[in-house]
Amino acid sequence: MLHFFARRLNEVHRVKREERGFTLIELLVVVIIIGILAAIAIPVFLAQRANANEAACRSDVRNGAAAAQAYAADNAGSYANINAGALKAAPYNWKLSDQSTGETATATGGGTGFTISVNCTDAPEPTYTFNSATGKVTP
Repeated sequence: MLHFFARRLNEVHRVKREERGFTLIELLVVVIIIGILAAIAIPVFLAQRANANEAACRSDVRNGAAAAQAYAADNAGSYANINAGALKAAPYNWKLSDQSTGETATATGGGTGFTISVNCTDAPEPTYTFNSATGKVTP
């Protein structure tokens, strides 16, 4: 057993010094490759983050529209006197994500329609609006 360890230790000592580790050039090449990959990945990550913030704001607007429709169902189909405070209270419970900073809900056309607006942070457009006449979310 000792003979085996002595032989292995002898083999390790016979290895040339330059074969024991990485050279400075090899390490620099690895660092440069990692830097190039980071330069590619960081802008892509930041773009995905902006897209996620926009999706969160659009989702907040759509959730507000669903709460407004539930409000109208409880008020004989009328959107009269609708406001963001009423939609945030029970039973509608409209909640905003962390990306949204403010909201408004207003009745239009004598209570036959509504408009929901949400102000957003870190999104390509600062405000997103849902209009019941068009049924679309617009920046």
